[in-house]
Amino acid sequence: MPQSRWYALARARARTDDDAMTIHRSFLWVIALGLLASADTSAAAVDHASTPRVEATLAAEHGTVPAGSRSALLLRLHIIEHWHTYWAFPGESGEETRIEFVLPDGVEIDAIDWPVPERIPLGPVMNYGYEGIADHLLPLTVAADLAPGTRLPIEAHARWLVCEEECIPEEASFSLTLEVGELEPTTGTAAAFGEARAALPLDAPWPLEQPESDVLRVPGNFDPDGITDAYFFADTWGRIQPSAGQSFRIEDGVLEVTYTPGPAPGPLSGVLTLVERIDGSEQRHGFRFSANGAAPAGSASAAEAGRSAGLGLALALLLAFAGGILLNLMPCVFPVLSVKLLALTSHAHGDPAALRRAGYAWTAGVLTCFALIGLALLTLRAGGSAIGWGFQLQEPRVIAALALLFFWLGLALSGWVEIGTRLMGLAGQTAGRGGHFATGLLAAIVATPCTAPFMGAAVGWAVLQPGAVAMSVMLALGAGMAAPFLALCFAPRLLARLPRPGPWMLRLKELLAFPLYASAIWLVWVLARQAGPDAVALVLGGMLIIALAVWLGHQTRATRAAPAVGIVFAAGLLMALLPGAGSAPGSADPARVNATRIAELRAAGEPVFLNLTAAWCVTCLVNERVALRTDAVQDAFARHRITYLEGDWTDRDPDITALLEEFGRAGVPLYVIYPPRGEPRVLPQMLTPAMVISALEQTLGNSARVATEESS
Repeated sequence: MPQSRWYALARARARTDDDAMTIHRSFLWVIALGLLASADTSAAAVDHASTPRVEATLAAEHGTVPAGSRSALLLRLHIIEHWHTYWAFPGESGEETRIEFVLPDGVEIDAIDWPVPERIPLGPVMNYGYEGIADHLLPLTVAADLAPGTRLPIEAHARWLVCEEECIPEEASFSLTLEVGELEPTTGTAAAFGEARAALPLDAPWPLEQPESDVLRVPGNFDPDGITDAYFFADTWGRIQPSAGQSFRIEDGVLEVTYTPGPAPGPLSGVLTLVERIDGSEQRHGFRFSANGAAPAGSASAAEAGRSAGLGLALALLLAFAGGILLNLMPCVFPVLSVKLLALTSHAHGDPAALRRAGYAWTAGVLTCFALIGLALLTLRAGGSAIGWGFQLQEPRVIAALALLFFWLGLALSGWVEIGTRLMGLAGQTAGRGGHFATGLLAAIVATPCTAPFMGAAVGWAVLQPGAVAMSVMLALGAGMAAPFLALCFAPRLLARLPRPGPWMLRLKELLAFPLYASAIWLVWVLARQAGPDAVALVLGGMLIIALAVWLGHQTRATRAAPAVGIVFAAGLLMALLPGAGSAPGSADPARVNATRIAELRAAGEPVFLNLTAAWCVTCLVNERVALRTDAVQDAFARHRITYLEGDWTDRDPDITALLEEFGRAGVPLYVIYPPRGEPRVLPQMLTPAMVISALEQTLGNSARVATEESS
């Protein structure tokens, strides 16, 4: 039978299936690059890193590149035997490899060009990825206006999930330096780039037809005796059920692949692999299809597309502002808001202009804090850190410092400490703009353990956007938080209804010290979860130093200087000693919560309730107490045979960060119901028992209907 044009094209680009030869060539290539990395010439265009399971190399195709030209980078992962990494769409579990860059002006790097994936079964779960070698080509463009001799430093941070029976997140950082000039290849890497390009899927020369919901047709001149296997890798979640398998047939030259639709059927895009028998040996080829303008696999990951969809800037700003307003109602903000309530009572019958200035200063403090937190969040994420909203409270030294500060402020409200005039607003006394600014700053800091309704989606969307867009969303969140207090400052008639200043204000001030003491106790409990009893002893010692300094201040009548010296000394002592504190015994979860474990449970037919929480998240703790741990909800879990998974984000955990990002969230809490079949359902961030039970019944009822329809 005459062979169609694609046979010759595929033959020219095919890879051999001799895995031993492939691994041998790659191993020699890695050794060569390691030697090049120690040279002083073009070695700056190659960098190498090692992890326990992967040898990783980032190389530039050309060490010297002309202005206005296109070139490429290559991230090659040499994976130890029996382990694997993942494709752009990882299948029923796993996570795709991600690379983040810090680039000089005039350099652009496109999304990964993914090689043809492999099927990797893991028990009942089917994954898509790579064993042995995983090549990730990255097209690179150099601007036309760069002068010859310009050096182009490139920083890269790669993260991948490497799995066997267990999954381990790994990461590595790389540095390359290119130079603008006449084209000059990087010595020793040409063969590797050739292999990587040969592994890419070809753009399919035929259309892709879907005559039925479970069949795809490819009209072409296919030989039924020459094609021994065909499989379609969908690059969008929910289109195809990977673990259900596929079958194929060829009739009149037309290939038909039958598959089991997933919970979200729709137009297919992805990679079709064909195994062809040529001259007694089999060769495997991949062909890339797009559907209805969908991006083909390799241009961007399905997960990334899902995270970026659904929100525009206008909606994100609106949600952030609304979430900021509701943040004032979260339990973690109450202690500092009580201090500001005391300040408002002091101004209630005073000068309206002074009241407005207090509102402006408070707002400036809140906005400054949100801007700093946003800047730190974006900077750390650009450097490859897996962090999210509330990240600073994953650092024990921050928790310890806040505990000391709340204890000190409690002493101030109790009348034991007299704070300088610039910071008197922190103690609820009449102060200038510096005091109100400082209190707004403090209120925003202690608000970060909470995630209010609406703000989760907005912050999750923002951290994936360019810096200016992300910062505008963070400032909208701060503006929402500051808005109620600022509005009260422009309503002197409303405040005038409060009783006039008198002895009752002193009693109120002393009473409001106790929420601050309670907050200090809570922070010490969080520290015990994070860093163990030694860290708790250090913080309690710091509080003892502050109390002693306060007593000495009263004895020597140096009431302002001594307490300030005490808290500075205590904080400095903690910063010096706390990093050596050990981890909390028993804090590690022996069965880690990650996407692989969830996929395994769902594949076994078990519904899952996922609770992502943290010890420093007050909203999380309140929801658990008033809803999730109630008898009614526990009975519903038992009745529906639901597996309850709790992921603790008190300390940094890349698996939990990945789950948050999957649903477009930047912080906890996150509550998700995973039915055995069908779409997962995200619950609101404030729960009631009735809300949880109703969501369970609706989601599992829909899943049962999907199962019935599939069986019929």
